[in-house]
Amino acid sequence: MTKNSIEKSKTAARLCEPLPSATRIYGQIPRRPDHLYVKTLSEVDIDEGAAIFTEHEISCEYALDSSTFTFRATLPFNGASYPAVIYVSMGEEKEEGLNLLRLEACRDQFALFELSANEIASPYGNLRTKASEILLGKRRGPSSPGKLALYAYSVSRILDYVLTLDQTHGKRIAVAGSGPLAEAALLAVATDERFSGALLLNFGKAVPASDLFSIEYERALRVSSEQKAAVEDELIEARIFALLSLLDGRAALVCDLENDSHRGKLKSALVTHSALLTEKGEASSLIEELLRQLN
Repeated sequence: MTKNSIEKSKTAARLCEPLPSATRIYGQIPRRPDHLYVKTLSEVDIDEGAAIFTEHEISCEYALDSSTFTFRATLPFNGASYPAVIYVSMGEEKEEGLNLLRLEACRDQFALFELSANEIASPYGNLRTKASEILLGKRRGPSSPGKLALYAYSVSRILDYVLTLDQTHGKRIAVAGSGPLAEAALLAVATDERFSGALLLNFGKAVPASDLFSIEYERALRVSSEQKAAVEDELIEARIFALLSLLDGRAALVCDLENDSHRGKLKSALVTHSALLTEKGEASSLIEELLRQLN
């Protein structure tokens, strides 16, 4: 074993301690902006006037600069308050599927807010984009956020806006995500107590992405090939335990565990923290099930 791989192994062991700090894994989630401005870019009626579909731009203002990104919203017209779901997508979903989900929001009377990860930083591309540059600084340090922390930060900024709306029920707001963005959804709920629960689709699915975590954690993931399988099992279990321990009784609905090698450990972690496991199904029906848990 080389000296380099020994050092990486030590890093991995250090990060596998019980309930490691979420900051050590994901980096420091950026602080709330000094000012938050939301501008409506477009607005149309859908489903024969049963709901309104809008696109917005959020500007997070700091002392010396600002960060902007866009999101979309579907708001039913029913004259009463309703729950809300913020859905974090990979930006690869077909518009047809998203349209169906919007119609389901109209039918089941919940507000749907959509954030594409590509608005912040592509899961596959370079970490530094226009949206994330102001949040990262000129150089990425040990506590600088990885992509998952930036996604969680952005979800919380959408929540800031959602809580200003008269139509939404402030105590019934959940986050949904698929694949690696399921972990971003869980991170957002774990680190922002204003959220009521999380819907995790295709949980544990691996993607060839980089810069998702802190620099230290990314280093631990780059262990030698003979250590990789064992270390990955320990790391994924440790970080899921770390997040679930922060939910403090809030709902987590988990669907379709994708990674066979992690399935047992993930199920153990999820059951320990009373998360609900369900079989694969349509996103709309799973959201409906989650909302029932929030009542």
